[in-house]
Amino acid sequence: MTVWSFFARHDGLVAACQLGCWLVLLVGSGPALLREARALGLRSRVLVGAIVVGAFAICAAWFPTFERFAALGHEASYAECFLGQSTPSSEHGWQPYVTYPVIRWGYWALGGLVGREDLAPLLVFNMAVRAATVGLFAMLARAVFRRDTAAVAGGLLLALQPTHAFWGTGIYNVAVPMFFVVLCVLQAVLAWRDGDRLLLAAAAASGSLVVATRVEWGILAPSLAVLLFGGLGARWGRSAAVATRRFWAPALVLVVLYGTTIGAGAGALTTQGGYHGIGGYLATMGRQAWILDFFSPLHAPWGVALVLLGGVAAWQEDRRLPLGLLGFAVLSHCALATFNDFAYRHDLLPSVSLLLLGARAGAEAWAEVPAWRRGLGAVLLLATLATGVSAISTNVERYYASVEDFQAAHEATAGPTVQHAELEDGSCYLITDNERLWSMELAGSHFNLMEPGEAATHWQDHDGCIIWLYDFTDWRVDGLAVRSRALKLRKWFSWEPMGQASFPDGHEAVLYRMTEPPWGLSEPPPGWGWGGEEEVGGEEEQGEPAMEPEGE
Repeated sequence: MTVWSFFARHDGLVAACQLGCWLVLLVGSGPALLREARALGLRSRVLVGAIVVGAFAICAAWFPTFERFAALGHEASYAECFLGQSTPSSEHGWQPYVTYPVIRWGYWALGGLVGREDLAPLLVFNMAVRAATVGLFAMLARAVFRRDTAAVAGGLLLALQPTHAFWGTGIYNVAVPMFFVVLCVLQAVLAWRDGDRLLLAAAAASGSLVVATRVEWGILAPSLAVLLFGGLGARWGRSAAVATRRFWAPALVLVVLYGTTIGAGAGALTTQGGYHGIGGYLATMGRQAWILDFFSPLHAPWGVALVLLGGVAAWQEDRRLPLGLLGFAVLSHCALATFNDFAYRHDLLPSVSLLLLGARAGAEAWAEVPAWRRGLGAVLLLATLATGVSAISTNVERYYASVEDFQAAHEATAGPTVQHAELEDGSCYLITDNERLWSMELAGSHFNLMEPGEAATHWQDHDGCIIWLYDFTDWRVDGLAVRSRALKLRKWFSWEPMGQASFPDGHEAVLYRMTEPPWGLSEPPPGWGWGGEEEVGGEEEQGEPAMEPEGE
């Protein structure tokens, strides 16, 4: 047995070692983190504490989590591990980087401690992780800007971030890796400032667990490097120790060890989509990077203005700082947009730096600056927070909503009834997640319109008739996150309503017909085909089984 196969067959041991090493380093870095927390004034500590409690309450009391939550998709796999219904071992057949060993085994161990009767304790655990992340983010805002008011504003912005709030009500690998992201950045910033190599080693361990719990967020490493090297210079207060080998050695050793065990212990990376070469990923980025809705609530005009105001305020103090923060956001956002199932949850990572700039702008409301700047900072912060509240309210309303809820919401706009037989004659290509229609070879998923060549093929083969069966899965907020895909379809293509339809299996849908050729192509480019072949043959891109909800 090779070392690699040993790691793969003993992923529980690997996960325990990874978490154990991180925990030891967290305890070692604890005094520095505690000092930073105490650096907040008493009133600010009370306010941040209240915000943390509020962040937990949003998930536990405002969302109907305990009444409606249902483990779907990959969450169902994690639920099995927590409930003891299957072994977390990779030998069970778990697909690597879809259900992560650290989370599988962590949930399984937690279930053994608190009981395996129901999922309520696991939901509470994720709510607590989400709340702790809000507290750490407040500390991060203060560490970056050295202002208590930035800590309060930052805590509020993340607590009312609709995507983060939703995923705090679930058990998928979003709340946990987000915790490691914020902790890693906080530890790295403090190490950069204080020259503390133990803190940097702890940051390396936290960052490695980001990869071990959500692999695509590994883009944190170069993004954080942009912030540290590009934004936090000598004027900001960077320690001279950063230039020494002694400062870097422990962290580099940890990165190598974690990288080896993550790569070997979890198996090979899965293929993300049906792309063949770098060109496919770049083309996908071009189609998705401009969708700023995933930054909700910062996508609103006042949210953008809040970030810009924060950038201006930071520029006046240190010109490198806003460039480093913006570089963090641009690099991570564009890299993640190469994923075909790019959605709200992915942009939580680049949102870290944008929310920091928003926190700096919010701090203007209490700063000794001209009255118009104080007023502008206050108005923009309140408007952005209000947008977050509105988006969370929408998520609460649609949280695991039923077909009846969907019908009630669309009753006034559904239009005339179209008989299902008219849609099942094969004359039109149907876009739906309904497996019955898939099995009849009448339909494809949202992904089948993403690649221009494939979309144009469907348009050509069906004489320009592509119909989207918009149903409750596109509308509601749940762990399968189809809503993000629906948002992209609305933005990419032109549609006109044509009525509603009911199907024999109980499927209900509002019908939209495409009015213009997809991507401006009435026929596929010459020689187009997957992998260079001329025929598509119905091949379908396979994205990460999503889960989006999230705000507007």
